[in-house]
Amino acid sequence: MFGKSRGLPVHWLAISIAILVAGLIVSEASVGGTEPPVKIGFVNIFKVRGKSKKQVQLLQEFGKKIEQQQKALQDRGAKNEKRLREELPLYEKGTKEREDLFVKIKIEDQSLKIENQMLRDRYNVGKARLFEDFLKDLYKKLDAFGEANGFSAIFLQRRVTKIESADDLLYANSQWVLYHNKALDLTDEVITIMNKK
Repeated sequence: MFGKSRGLPVHWLAISIAILVAGLIVSEASVGGTEPPVKIGFVNIFKVRGKSKKQVQLLQEFGKKIEQQQKALQDRGAKNEKRLREELPLYEKGTKEREDLFVKIKIEDQSLKIENQMLRDRYNVGKARLFEDFLKDLYKKLDAFGEANGFSAIFLQRRVTKIESADDLLYANSQWVLYHNKALDLTDEVITIMNKK
């Protein structure tokens, strides 16, 4: 069995050893002091978002717009209920007019339910877009901050203290940083950066 080692051809074994040696040489060279020291930081993304004046203002404006639309739907629903209580009894049971009015009111009721669901969907999509815009702005500012201050890496942290929903459980399961020294926390600095005009 000359030329093989445990079922692998000799050239594969030689290549593997060469890669291992090259890796050791490269890592030894980097230990020699030519690489800058590693500097890392952590940012609590939700604290930054909650204290970002621009983000808070955008969320409030968006929330008010949705609330106004929600109120308009509720008013239409109340008007529909009133018609059902007040107008329907005016028609004699079994008449075509009464049945037509009943069907018209029920169609309007179903339409309101569909519009309400669409409004909830628009709200969720709108919030997601606002969060996406916030993240783009945050990443851009973190890139500049990290580069200017010599950071090797800045990690986003989202600590979950209490699990009350499926989203909380999802965040807890995708938590990458379980612990870090508080001295490495850049959250307050990043909040100040995000709130600069």
